Amino acid sequence: MVKQRVDRCWEQMRCGFEIECAAYPDCGHKCWEVAGTLRNSASEKRQEKLYNLAREKGRDLTEKELTAYHPAKPKLLCKFIERYGMCQCCPYYQHMEQMEKDRKAKNQPDW
Repeated sequence: MVKQRVDRCWEQMRCGFEIECAAYPDCGHKCWEVAGTLRNSASEKRQEKLYNLAREKGRDLTEKELTAYHPAKPKLLCKFIERYGMCQCCPYYQHMEQMEKDRKAKNQPDW
């Protein structure tokens, strides 16, 4: 069985910020897990945790600033979050979701 090559988000989206990206180099195929911009209950909890960490350090961040704040890794979280508003609207996320559905339908192993 041949594994399908999966482009990383910065390759497919051609953002030009891969070195500065929080998902670079290991998480580009599931960047939304690193960025915390998915807007589901797990990411909302992560956002709240980051917000509290920022407040403890004396920073009161707007949502825009919060999506760019990562205390352990001062890198960009997602260049496209302002454009799409949430990961589910991003063409890369939709592409990866479709690939996952296709993979499950064919009973192929995870990437």
